[in-house]
Amino acid sequence: MLLKQKAVQLIHKDIYYKDAKNITELDLSNKGITDLEGMQYFINLASLNLSNNSIANTESLGNLRNLKKLNLSNAGIKNNDNGSKNNIEYISNLVNLNELRLDYNYNIIDITPLKNLSSLTTLYLPTGKTNDFYLPTSDYYYNLINKNFNISSTGLITIERIDDIFLNINKGDKYDLPSTVTAKMNNASTRQLEIIWDNYNVDTAVPGVYNYYGTVEGYTRKIKLTLNVIEDRFKFRGNSIGNIMNKGLAASDDKWIYYSNLNDGGKLYKEPLQGGRVEPLTYDEVSYINVYDGWVYFLSKGDMYRIKSDGSSLTRITSDNAAYINLVDGYLYYFDPTKGGIWKIDIDDIGYGEVSASKIRDGNNNPYSWDMYTQIAVENDYVYFQNLQDSLSLYKMRIDGSETYSKINTGEVRNINIYGDYLYFTEGNKIYKIRKNGSDKVSVTYRSSDYINVSEGWIYFRNDSDGGKLYKIKTDGSYLTKLSDDKVRNINVIENYIYYVNESDGFKLARIEK
Repeated sequence: MLLKQKAVQLIHKDIYYKDAKNITELDLSNKGITDLEGMQYFINLASLNLSNNSIANTESLGNLRNLKKLNLSNAGIKNNDNGSKNNIEYISNLVNLNELRLDYNYNIIDITPLKNLSSLTTLYLPTGKTNDFYLPTSDYYYNLINKNFNISSTGLITIERIDDIFLNINKGDKYDLPSTVTAKMNNASTRQLEIIWDNYNVDTAVPGVYNYYGTVEGYTRKIKLTLNVIEDRFKFRGNSIGNIMNKGLAASDDKWIYYSNLNDGGKLYKEPLQGGRVEPLTYDEVSYINVYDGWVYFLSKGDMYRIKSDGSSLTRITSDNAAYINLVDGYLYYFDPTKGGIWKIDIDDIGYGEVSASKIRDGNNNPYSWDMYTQIAVENDYVYFQNLQDSLSLYKMRIDGSETYSKINTGEVRNINIYGDYLYFTEGNKIYKIRKNGSDKVSVTYRSSDYINVSEGWIYFRNDSDGGKLYKIKTDGSYLTKLSDDKVRNINVIENYIYYVNESDGFKLARIEK
């Protein structure tokens, strides 16, 4: 069938229906077009230029669902007026558009009909409008790269980021994937946005690490939720591994944040989670803070103590020179650089006198009697540690002594962190990650790094390639972001805050929001 509609004839050659389906790009700019009748047959068009025309009928565009690029600059487009057919409502069907030009169409008074075009990365609108005209774009378009309206002047709000999610859940517990996720907007506000998951089948019968991916409309990157299904007996820990690796200067429970106030001699302070009056709990410097069941555990003056969260019942637990104290499932695990070895104390044995600790041994009954500092991280059945007898290589052993120790990585490691199925550490001042079984070792960043703390999909670290300033980077090596110009050390992450020792300000404790 020969197509004889006026718009088709302007291509200056005979077009048959079977040919129209094969055309993917058309430039009909400056043709004096008023009626688009016939364009509906070009169903595979990907790019169409209709600029500088006086179009009186846009209804035929509504069927061109494969369009990626549409130029209607100065084309007489306007909103629906008493049933007219030259309005933007028909354009709203073109949900695959990446680029749309509507500039110089000054009779457009409302862009809300275009809210379905969430894939747009380029959008040009008529200029000179009020802020109210442009503001709806903040609800529809989160991925705009090219535009002719100024975000700061119009108040446009866009998604800055949506963080990946990491959760621990006990084996056999019921869990439903969330229907919304928190998005941080470019004006520092947050919004709850609907998320559609690729797979809603969650099975927690078998311990392991499971990844789920979801899509938020208007956001190009997939959101990753990592579900760490753990044995029932591991139901709590007193502080994160990342914080303990950084001297455990801050910890929290469901009501309070507890921290070593280096601005007041390192005394133990507490502050309400929602903000309010701060209170001192001790009069001596503390570190390696852990919190559980109304008690705060810490190291002070070379001894291990605990105190109730109200400041009462201060109790010395042991005079061991403990370091890297991990409170996990009712046991205090620590390294003693004086006696050597990794030790544990059952918190149920703590009364009014000093508690005897037991040394962890492996399947060959090796007690690990090293006399140097070593970092330890306890998670589930294992303790991960630097082996001082093997040049600080990374090892693991079961905490119940049922297996011999095994090597995970050869090389001098520091700053051991655990997130999901990976161990994170620095080696040669670079950040690496490796699976817990020793496979898939990869570099996260080439930048000289120290004092790393992995939390909720981000690695917070001191960037020695930039003067020791505070940075963060995603665990996949993306989204490198500077957080502070301070020279930092001992980075602790609690709730929505980052605590760190500020070398730029006399080694005082500083706090910023994430």
